[in-house]
Amino acid sequence: MSAERIRVLLLMTSTAGGVGLQNYFLARGLSCERFAVSVAFGPGYPLDGAFDTLDVPVRRLSLSRQLSPLNNLRGFVEVLRLLRNGEFDVVCTSASIAGLVGRVAGRLAGVPVRLHVLHVYASRPYQSEWKRRAYRRIERWLDGFTTAYVAVSDSAKRFGVDSGIMTSDKVSVIFNAVERRAPGGRPGLEIRRELGLRPDSRLVGTLGRLETQKGVRYLLAAAPSILARHPDTEFLVVGDGPLRTELEALSRRLGVGKAVHFTGWRDDVSEILGILDIFCLASLWETFGLVLAEAMLVSLPVVATRVDAIPEVVVDNETGLLVPPQDPAALAAGISKLLEDREMARTMGRAGFERASNMFSLDAMLGSYEQLLESLALNRRRRGSPSAKVARARAE
Repeated sequence: MSAERIRVLLLMTSTAGGVGLQNYFLARGLSCERFAVSVAFGPGYPLDGAFDTLDVPVRRLSLSRQLSPLNNLRGFVEVLRLLRNGEFDVVCTSASIAGLVGRVAGRLAGVPVRLHVLHVYASRPYQSEWKRRAYRRIERWLDGFTTAYVAVSDSAKRFGVDSGIMTSDKVSVIFNAVERRAPGGRPGLEIRRELGLRPDSRLVGTLGRLETQKGVRYLLAAAPSILARHPDTEFLVVGDGPLRTELEALSRRLGVGKAVHFTGWRDDVSEILGILDIFCLASLWETFGLVLAEAMLVSLPVVATRVDAIPEVVVDNETGLLVPPQDPAALAAGISKLLEDREMARTMGRAGFERASNMFSLDAMLGSYEQLLESLALNRRRRGSPSAKVARARAE
């Protein structure tokens, strides 16, 4: 292969959540000897500034996570101009809006490889039938603009193939990665004081955008039962989103408002995870569940719902307990079991650390992406070479 570096544009709708973090890892970690990486995204999230610290070109666009036709049309024009001027070999898109804009603009701009990362599907569960069907048609249509896919779990791949969105041969599975943090940080008692927590309470925490998907209402519904058995328990809800006001009101109606602490978005998540006793994720659906791997990496036992990719991350009865979705009683039973059996909780925490360290390592993810990107780019360069064109003309 030519010594010329492969020119890659990482395109995101925004840097929110796991999408932003995984693209940050790629922008920071892909070999600078083999890849020339640029980044583009719609602004407005805490991780935006982290990309500015990297030695890569960063472009802020008019893209929005919301269905904002004017902004996203403007973003499409910006992406098309960027791709036409940048002479990229690969445009790698993440999230639904960026996936649509980047793949269509990539085809129009003649970008040889259009790689889409399946962090989430627009045609997801728990939405109206007409909306799911409409999104499914768009996703199938976009397959014609897509060279290849990365699914972040086997479950994500199965969903796309079974839904007729793409064929299996176009999809590579590459797990998301978590990064081990250096030991240290603020003392736990200091963090507890800042958050208004009792110094000796048992802490159950959850983290994520406060929207329907994350199922926080079911954790709140489980709280009265847990507190009846373990009155020394407090709950941390880390994150923000459209349901925050509603969830805060629900905690008060359930009579657990004093035991539940809503922190909003935090930039010290690893320190907060470090003071928890149990991590809970009550999601209704998850393409991966990155926060579960992050919790396991700090040796936390996990109670989570048995949906989609979560069983690929959490091994039931080994690194945590899996329960049915939308089932507060099952959540309460699982959390109470770990609060009562501290040795089981410690054993699961240690097993979770080993699994997260081995299965979701940053080196493994970067190596897989580098291999895939080189394979796709090399194949397209060969197909576009003069000798390849002559061979195809003779064959025709």
